[in-house]
Amino acid sequence: PLTICINYYVYAIKTSGHIILSLSILLLGVVITSGAGASGGGLNIIGFTFSCLAVVTTSVYRIWQGTKQKEFGISSDALMAGTAGGQ
Repeated sequence: PLTICINYYVYAIKTSGHIILSLSILLLGVVITSGAGASGGGLNIIGFTFSCLAVVTTSVYRIWQGTKQKEFGISSDALMAGTAGGQ
């Protein structure tokens, strides 16, 4: 969802209504589940902070990856192989 918001507000890239509807249903489930976890004492500020950081960094990386794929005209596998290094 954050990737869609960044694409829309920063790059003016629109997403289809079907995808937005699917994500809305998914997010409703996440909110309900998170609310149940918070009321049971299972949610803390450190976990919340790290989860928000994970979502932001993943969204920014996905946008960067898509930009570089278009810039160099390569597949996602080729980009990953070029940036990951030897393993």
